[in-house]
Amino acid sequence: MKKYLVVLFGLGLVFAAVGSAQAVTFVDVFNPVDFLMTTSAAADDSYSYSHSVVSSLDALHSGTYGFNSSTDAITSATLALNLYDDGGSGDGSEKTDVWVGLTLGSLTQIEFNQNIMSIPASYNVLLYVTSAGTLEVKIDPTSGDFYFGSSTLTVMANRTEPDPNEPSDGDGVIPEPATVALFGLGLAGAVIRRRRRK
Repeated sequence: MKKYLVVLFGLGLVFAAVGSAQAVTFVDVFNPVDFLMTTSAAADDSYSYSHSVVSSLDALHSGTYGFNSSTDAITSATLALNLYDDGGSGDGSEKTDVWVGLTLGSLTQIEFNQNIMSIPASYNVLLYVTSAGTLEVKIDPTSGDFYFGSSTLTVMANRTEPDPNEPSDGDGVIPEPATVALFGLGLAGAVIRRRRRK
């Protein structure tokens, strides 16, 4: 009888594992025509833009979309900036502040007065991507002049529901892992009770 219980418990675990999360990646590339960013006392020379991994915001955005806040749990998010030297006067002294997120109505500074040649390959922006899959970014030059080339947001997430494009078992209803596990335990209990009566 213990053998049956062990087999049924093992089957319940297998069925419960079937509904586990699937890793998915979303990418949004913001690629405007490269433009020169400068610093001047006369104007605000900062540049603000948005990323979304739900869908393309406009013709300047491309990537892999489909983030769904009800089924996808974000596990990591990185922002890669493509800033490059203009080859003009003051080379090597180009610096910028980088601001991200929208926390209580204000952006959070993740890079202060950083030389653009030392900008990291990517920033960890997990804490700043909203639950809706968006990220606000602001590039604020502090000295020199340089080009803004592109910005790439890469979001990794765990999808907790099966892909709707995959075939299902006819009626479209897919049992939850907990339901299958409870069914297995109930079946095991019924077998044990029947064996004890004999």
